[in-house]
Amino acid sequence: MTAYVLMAAGIGRSMQTKGSKSILPYGSEKIIDFQIRTILDFDKSADITVVLGFKSKLVTEHLVSKKHDVRIVYNPLYDLNSQTDSLRIGINSLRKTSFYIIHGDVIFNEAALKIKRGRSGVMVDTHHKNLKGVGLSYGDTVLNLSYGLPKKWGQIAYIARDDYDEAVKVINGFKVNRCTFEYLNMLNESFGLIPYVSERAKMIEINKNYENASYKQP
Repeated sequence: MTAYVLMAAGIGRSMQTKGSKSILPYGSEKIIDFQIRTILDFDKSADITVVLGFKSKLVTEHLVSKKHDVRIVYNPLYDLNSQTDSLRIGINSLRKTSFYIIHGDVIFNEAALKIKRGRSGVMVDTHHKNLKGVGLSYGDTVLNLSYGLPKKWGQIAYIARDDYDEAVKVINGFKVNRCTFEYLNMLNESFGLIPYVSERAKMIEINKNYENASYKQP
């Protein structure tokens, strides 16, 4: 069984007046419903963990009302710490397994989850044309993730079961107030990450242009 850590704790400061991004509408459902459904369409045995913080009560009530079969964990200090603190809580709730890291503010299709199992790596967003945000340089393996690079990280990563112990060790020794991509750079130093590139993979970030992006189905 593969685990999926869906990180939905953040405030999303550019959109916080709208509430949690997770329960913003997307077509006839909410963003988090679409994310969970896409994961389960891809992997019917998926073990999904949702990390909540901002507006956690509302999101929890929604997940319960929709009878989603997910594990819910909480980052009570979401407004003081960082992405990797939420990630630490999510990863530490898992049994030893392969797992995906998925940011909660990205809408994606099944192709964005299709990677070569057994090789840890990150999805490359080949459709992202904006130079802002975190990008990556790569050859056969990922060289570096950093701001300003033209090729973009799609905010989805996969950690193979053989790399689980190292991934847990690194996240539990990681400094506070860091970003996911900084954690991935450390994992890349430890065991190397594969760049997964597919023109069929679509990953759309939910941001302050949400209304204008509502939305081509990925």
